[in-house]
Amino acid sequence: MASLGFIRLPDYYDTGLLASSMVVFVPRVPMPPLSAMGLDRFRNFEQMNAGGITYLNEVTLARWS
Repeated sequence: MASLGFIRLPDYYDTGLLASSMVVFVPRVPMPPLSAMGLDRFRNFEQMNAGGITYLNEVTLARWS
């Protein structure tokens, strides 16, 4: 994470978490199928064209060309 230039992250997150975290660049950020799990209120969220999302210690970012 530090190699990406996010120099202020240690001000907000534990260094152990940052050391174990990873960044993944993808063409389009995957959204969990929450409405298929019965959470219908998240249907609009699933359609959002997000620039990034976090899952536990993984930060997934859309790579724009």
